[in-house]
Amino acid sequence: MLRLVAVGAAPQEVAAWLTRVRAGTEPAPNPAQDVNSWLGLLVGLRGQADQQQDLAWARVALAVYAHVIAERAQQEGSLGELSFDEMMYRVHLMDRHGVVPGDACWIQARCWGGSSRRCGR
Repeated sequence: MLRLVAVGAAPQEVAAWLTRVRAGTEPAPNPAQDVNSWLGLLVGLRGQADQQQDLAWARVALAVYAHVIAERAQQEGSLGELSFDEMMYRVHLMDRHGVVPGDACWIQARCWGGSSRRCGR
């Protein structure tokens, strides 16, 4: 998958791949057993987002963070160090792009035990 990012795949293609991985219809490394492959993918996605100033890439990176953190939490019982990295990336995005309505204030279901909801609503 990292190769697709490097050779010019669109963020929608990477997001579609991740959707298939989450559904179990696309093989992918287990995040709890092969975190380095996923970290490499995150580096590529974050690089694309920064280089192109494109929030579509940033959204895909955040979706990958969510997937890896959820899988590792399920298998290891904790959110791990990637949760902090994800939060710092969100801060970086808000610092660089400002608050984008509909993006900046989502609270993830894994933190609150329910469906995702908006801040202050």
